[in-house]
Amino acid sequence: LRANVRYYPGLMGRRGHPYHFAVAQTPAEVSAALPVLFNLHRERAEASMKISHDDYFNHPNRRAFIREVAAQLAEQGSVKIGVLRVDGEPIAAQMWFEKGEVLFLYYSGFLPDWQSHSVALLATIGAFQEGMSRGMRQIEFLAGGGHPKARWDTQQRVRGNIWLARRPRLTRFLFSLPVHYRQLA
Repeated sequence: LRANVRYYPGLMGRRGHPYHFAVAQTPAEVSAALPVLFNLHRERAEASMKISHDDYFNHPNRRAFIREVAAQLAEQGSVKIGVLRVDGEPIAAQMWFEKGEVLFLYYSGFLPDWQSHSVALLATIGAFQEGMSRGMRQIEFLAGGGHPKARWDTQQRVRGNIWLARRPRLTRFLFSLPVHYRQLA
């Protein structure tokens, strides 16, 4: 991974694609960057790739919630959205939260046509560099497990959930259903 952190930024330049990573941090900037993030997140989800991704913003109420919360968190300096651009065109985005000296990576997206340039990795590197330049000392990966955590994390973590339910039988039944049925409930 260390080699990739050096290789891919240079690759963009060698292939004639100098890029710029800008960070939205004020409420107005974050609000303006959210549609870009939503679009790039959807583009990645709809693409046929080796690692499939869900579109977590495909419901209007989820987008509305993120819009409302992100503006409030930006007011506190707790949320940022980095957008990677080539010739002014947004090609990748990374959203993250901050608390104290900890950076929490959240949602991201990118244009699938740029996959061979590892632009999602470049957006993640940009978030890391931006946070480290301001004294962030720890990075946490939110929103599930999988490839990014295995790639970057220094230790394996085991996560468990505890569900408190008023109706345990009904809860057990619902969790026995395939995931696509549970999402309808």
